[in-house]
Amino acid sequence: MSDEVKMIPIERIRILNPRQRDQKKFELIVQSIKNLGLKMPVQISLCSENEPEGPGYDLICGQGRIEAFTALGYRVVLASMRLLNGIHDEAAELLKDKNIAPKAIRLLKRVNGVRQIEIAELMVAANNFFTGYAEALVLGTPKDQLVNPDEPKNKKGMSAEDIAKMEQEMESLERDLKNITENYTENMFNLTCARGYIKKLLENAKVVRFFNTNHPDIFPEFEAIAATESL
Repeated sequence: MSDEVKMIPIERIRILNPRQRDQKKFELIVQSIKNLGLKMPVQISLCSENEPEGPGYDLICGQGRIEAFTALGYRVVLASMRLLNGIHDEAAELLKDKNIAPKAIRLLKRVNGVRQIEIAELMVAANNFFTGYAEALVLGTPKDQLVNPDEPKNKKGMSAEDIAKMEQEMESLERDLKNITENYTENMFNLTCARGYIKKLLENAKVVRFFNTNHPDIFPEFEAIAATESL
């Protein structure tokens, strides 16, 4: 899952801690960009999505490049948005090789780290990395797991009552899924132990003769289980 690189209006990028630069060095940057173009995108992070003018961004790295672009009369700059900033390391590890949309990643940033991990696990378990599914999981998140719990949840076409009902249904579904996963894991452990025990039994010649003589219908099934490489 790589960073998202695209052209961003310079006016939508906020420089949080502007620094004074040596004028000669700045002129060299301007000349380099004028002659060779921008070799490396500036680094930004999304800070707001719902402003009337469009998304807002904070500058992480590249003040000199932005000022040079402005001096050259450009209104947009090539920027790389670090999608995984604000994502818990464990959640990022679960999703790093998945074909997940950038908007889905941004949605995850609305919930705390523990909830990010839970949502990542649910997406992997369901093999569903669509934005709509991520949005449903975020909307179904209890307020105490939101980054901004006092900010009302909004979804076009859904009332507050609809969202509250979704929270309850999502909690129930997640609980059922966890129970299934835990039982599946326990059953797999039991089956693995049983297979090992059967393989050990069939290494005993007396046991093999006993089954062949007294239970010929069962013996082939035991052989098949013992020969299985994986469950």
